[in-house]
Amino acid sequence: MTPDDAEHATSGGSSDRELLTQFVSERDVPCPLCQYNLRGLISPMCPECGRALQLTVGLVEPPLKAWLWLMVPLGMSGGVGVLFLIASLAQGELPPQQHVLFYVGFIGAVLTIPMAVISLATRRRFMRLTPTSQIIIAIIGVLIVFLVFGSFTISIALDS
Repeated sequence: MTPDDAEHATSGGSSDRELLTQFVSERDVPCPLCQYNLRGLISPMCPECGRALQLTVGLVEPPLKAWLWLMVPLGMSGGVGVLFLIASLAQGELPPQQHVLFYVGFIGAVLTIPMAVISLATRRRFMRLTPTSQIIIAIIGVLIVFLVFGSFTISIALDS
């Protein structure tokens, strides 16, 4: 039995191409690359971006591990940044510290606020990245948070 025979035997005589066009003919399905609506597709190529399409089985909800590894530390650091901003605005000045590392941590915590918001807002785009890219971005986010809190920890140790 050739691969083509196996394909026809498992699909009831329909090719993958026919199954794809049949599936999207009456559904609003976006192109995975350009988000063009593929309703009424007659060939297995996106009419907008020209990329080849295939019918595949996917997860209903993609794995969230890398996104959580990014969001939990960024959210915590952003929360600390919000608290520092509120405290500084209430006092009218930055807390007096002898070490520049405290201010490095302060600025880093404040900068993680927009990073956390952007990461939250772009979750769907993040989930479409390759697993390797997701892990790399999550590691970078975790390292940034470690640098922020490492600066605080060292500045506190040096004050003691």
